[in-house]
Amino acid sequence: MAQVLQGYFLNTVWQDGQRDKTHRRIMLDVADMDAAEIAAPLVVGYIAACTDAICISYTISMVYENDDVTLAAGADVSQGAEIVMALADRPMKSASFNIPAPKAAIFGAAGTANANVVLTPSVSAAVKAVQDMFDDTPGSCFISDGEHIAEDGFVRGYRTPRKGGYRLA
Repeated sequence: MAQVLQGYFLNTVWQDGQRDKTHRRIMLDVADMDAAEIAAPLVVGYIAACTDAICISYTISMVYENDDVTLAAGADVSQGAEIVMALADRPMKSASFNIPAPKAAIFGAAGTANANVVLTPSVSAAVKAVQDMFDDTPGSCFISDGEHIAEDGFVRGYRTPRKGGYRLA
């Protein structure tokens, strides 16, 4: 399995006089990110010349796809694991992160009262790794509005059903 670069995309957000927004995603025919950064404002300008809407923002993204997709038997993205963590600068506030199609190993033992409860980071290395990706070390992620979690910020976690689509047998 390898993640292979599929291309560069321009994602735009346009707003009208009623403050309604619409999104457009355009694949750019460029060789690298430097070329994408040159092409993006040009493309926005071409569209702007044809619309009364205003481009309020745009992002450029590199899209990678798995070149060897072997689906896990039993994986179900309509199920999730919601992990709630305290914020570093506001410890009385929390933010959550949802893991799609969670592995059974991050929950308490099946058939017990904790079967739908996410294990704490001190028990599960996988849950600890997710918690740590939101800490304040360089290269980490923000969890909410540019915020990091408190040290050992895990508050709770639980299994959550998500709206699922139609399944074909």
